[in-house]
Formats: sequence, C-alpha cells, structure tokens
Amino acid sequence: MFLGENKHNVDGKGRIVMPRAYREELAGDVVISQGRDRNLVVWKLSDWEREAERVRENTTDTRKGRAFRLTFFSTSEQQTVAANTGRIQLPAHLREFAGLDAGAEAVVVGNFETVEIWNPGRYAEQKRLGEEVYLADEEDEPDEE
Repeated sequence: MFLGENKHNVDGKGRIVMPRAYREELAGDVVISQGRDRNLVVWKLSDWEREAERVRENTTDTRKGRAFRLTFFSTSEQQTVAANTGRIQLPAHLREFAGLDAGAEAVVVGNFETVEIWNPGRYAEQKRLGEEVYLADEEDEPDEE
C-alpha cells in the first residue's frame, strides 16, 4: 500500500527516486502509464496486469473503446526500479505528457495501490479540488445520532 506525499527532483537523465517507504514494494518491474489527470501512474506489474485485463474486458469494440485501449496500452511502459537506489526512468514522452522537466521538482504521491507522479502546479490544483470534494461530501451527509 502506498500513502503520503513526497517531493523529488527529476534528474537530468529523466529519472526520479521513489520514496524509501515505497521502494521495497516497487522493487523490480513496474509499469508507468499516463494518468487521466495529466499525471503519471506507477503500477506494480501484477496490479497493472489486472488493470490491463479489466480495460481489455470492459472497453467495447467501438471507436471510443478502441481509442481508449490504444492510448492505455501504447502509452504504458515497463521499467525497472533500481533496488539499491529506488531510481526509475521516466520515458521522455511520458514526462512531456505530465509536464515533468528534467532537473525540476515533481510530487510523488501514494494512492493506495499505485504511485502517482505529478507536476507540482497540476498537483496543487488537483489537491485543492480533491479537498473541496472531500469536504463537500462530508457536509452533504446528515449526521446520524
């Protein structure tokens, strides 16, 4: 399980270090994919395989379904997290998609079964929206006594 929020720099070669708390669980092969909020999602290989099967089974053979599958699979990349350093390569096309520049800061966030990598500005906006939704949901439900 991945929890928390961390700031790390993308190095000049397009690599980022995973937080120490995530390294053991991520050690070995992972899949990096485009997130639906212009972020990157890092999956343990076994979790990505389950998600890939779900996508395959639940996308219809329509134009939109084929486009979704094409984007999901063609923009995903298998990478290896270096066991000793926790470093992972972020392919250039994924860095560009997420607005992550070499040498710049990124936010690495645990999202239970995945790790998300964000451009700091986009993450701040998403976090603000998430906090609004989180607090609004609480306010919308009547208190039970």
